[in-house]
Amino acid sequence: MTWSLCIFTASLAFTANCLRAAEQPSASGIYPHLAMFNEEGECGTGAVVPWRESILQRSKRIAIDDENAELHGKWESSGNLTGFVGGNYRYSSDAKATARFPFTVKEAGAYDVRVAWQPHANRAQAATVTVQSAGGEKTLTLDQTKPVSGANGFQSLGKFRFTTNEKDAVLCRVAGAKGTTHIDAVQVVPAK
Repeated sequence: MTWSLCIFTASLAFTANCLRAAEQPSASGIYPHLAMFNEEGECGTGAVVPWRESILQRSKRIAIDDENAELHGKWESSGNLTGFVGGNYRYSSDAKATARFPFTVKEAGAYDVRVAWQPHANRAQAATVTVQSAGGEKTLTLDQTKPVSGANGFQSLGKFRFTTNEKDAVLCRVAGAKGTTHIDAVQVVPAK
């Protein structure tokens, strides 16, 4: 009788906890596409995060690692320098090499486009990066011998307008870079 009462009590407690949990929304889990951000709300690369309202709001953020870039030409993979995103980063001195980081936003609007690299003396002094957006193409030149100035290892390229269902991209070219071009990740974040 006592044993049956214990099982019955445990069953009631379990059911009550399940009902309480069902009443509260939960988004706990692993969210690598939401990681890599800071400004008082970082959770780190590929982190396991608890549910919070702010996590759901971050679902509009997009992160593309170099492993998901469309690579052309010769690129080497490494992880020797610290602070990179994902499993590694890539670099190239092949003048014909390009890396395209494709993405599609879920909601039209203005977004801050950011890139990540690890600085080094042999890096490109004139890395060419083109943002392809609803407003056309904008090409910028980056000095990858210097550290990025943005939070969490990302450098802002500026704010750009994107529309839904368009295939937008960030394109990195090695030609004329004056050093080794380094690619790690691209982040697209709703502009404030």
